[in-house]
Amino acid sequence: MKVMCVDDEQLSLDLIMDNCRQIDCIGEVVGFDDPLEALDYAKNHHFDVIFLDIDMPGMDGITLAQKLREMYSRINVIMTTAYTEYALDAFNNDCSGYLIKPITKDAIKHQLETLRFAPEKETEKRVFISCFGNFEVFVDRVPLNFSYNMSKEIVAILTDRKGALCSNMQISAILWEDGEHPEYFKSLRRDVLDTFKKAGCEEAIVHQRGMLGLNRNVVACDYWDDEEAYNGEYMTQYSWAENTNSELHFKYGDKR
Repeated sequence: MKVMCVDDEQLSLDLIMDNCRQIDCIGEVVGFDDPLEALDYAKNHHFDVIFLDIDMPGMDGITLAQKLREMYSRINVIMTTAYTEYALDAFNNDCSGYLIKPITKDAIKHQLETLRFAPEKETEKRVFISCFGNFEVFVDRVPLNFSYNMSKEIVAILTDRKGALCSNMQISAILWEDGEHPEYFKSLRRDVLDTFKKAGCEEAIVHQRGMLGLNRNVVACDYWDDEEAYNGEYMTQYSWAENTNSELHFKYGDKR
């Protein structure tokens, strides 16, 4: 289940996102403190449930809910507020639920059990990235072959950042301790894009001018999706991955 949370108060946003991440049926949680940014993001990303604060600057939650429902008719909108007087407006706009702050994990779980629309069943993602042990990229369960080993390492860096966009400079700083190699990096970047394209899954890579990332809507990963499956090893072929390995070891211990 994919969830978006929108609240202009950072403490309230952090609380509801933290509670959502503790619920097993929720696989992805993103948050915004700006309703306009949330609306723009939703144009290209589908969510099963949206938790919306009602009283926000720029665009109130009721208006945002209406715009989201125009894009996705079967989206579940749950309003969050410190007040009770907006409940009628919320339900007149076909919202699935109404939560009074402070919002608890149990309250969220109850709302998810009584959704207006059942979450869409996810089809199996073609791209799977394995991080526990050696790092490997699979497409349709077959290892993906890159022309350069360092092209694969770029994908490993993006995976370690959980798909977030990284600049060419940030990636280069990890690949080379002696500084940037712009021409070589261009070849590596092109190899990453071409390799995924040839495999018919170019949508897995998010690329902008000077930036690369991974599209979590189409990529599955053991580190992202099932962190507790950590087996004591993480991207063993890359020394820079030891920081994440240490964090995982601290949380889950060495299961070898």
